[in-house]
Amino acid sequence: MHYVFATVTDELPVTAAERAQATKTDSLLVKAYEFTSSGWPGTCPSAELRPFWNRRDELSLENGCLLWGRRVIAPLRLRKRLLEELHEYHPGMCRMKALARSFLWWSGIEPDIEEKVRLCDVCTEVHHSPKAVPLLLWPWSTEPWQRIHVDYAEVKGQQFLLVVDSHSKWMEVFPMRSTTADATIEVLRALFSRYMGCHWRWSVIMARNLWLENSRHFKK
Repeated sequence: MHYVFATVTDELPVTAAERAQATKTDSLLVKAYEFTSSGWPGTCPSAELRPFWNRRDELSLENGCLLWGRRVIAPLRLRKRLLEELHEYHPGMCRMKALARSFLWWSGIEPDIEEKVRLCDVCTEVHHSPKAVPLLLWPWSTEPWQRIHVDYAEVKGQQFLLVVDSHSKWMEVFPMRSTTADATIEVLRALFSRYMGCHWRWSVIMARNLWLENSRHFKK
């Protein structure tokens, strides 16, 4: 925890001592700090503490500062200064939010960022709405297993291979020990053989960011 705290605080424009001192004078954070130190009650103590109570299992204390995960919870009197730092060079709303999610949190931080950008003339001038593009649809599959979509998903450290038939929307899920091309091919061969016998042949296999049938392994 100390390494994480040191890493995060080194990236922030105010020192840990400044934040600790400001936390002591912030009436709301003082209450949240005390509950985090001594233990939260079974029910939320007050409406103003609801955002902290909802996160109570993820709050921690380090060097007089209150943290949510690896994000420092900013006291009220430092928020304007921190917003100015996030807004430096006018990175835009999405970039500001991404930076804040890496290091900072307070209740209402995202609406505060939105308001900061909305009231900034420079940000307004350089902002361009994304150009509308036509919606591209996949051609309709005329038979089962003509086109399948393949991807990997991780749940609690376990990798799963997901296969969806675009015609029937049938899904198959396989727990995987390896996610290599060879391991994927082995599972797909067994799947195709099960549904289509020995003479299976697909038209298109689509995976996220990759045409698998064009890879060296799939050409074999």
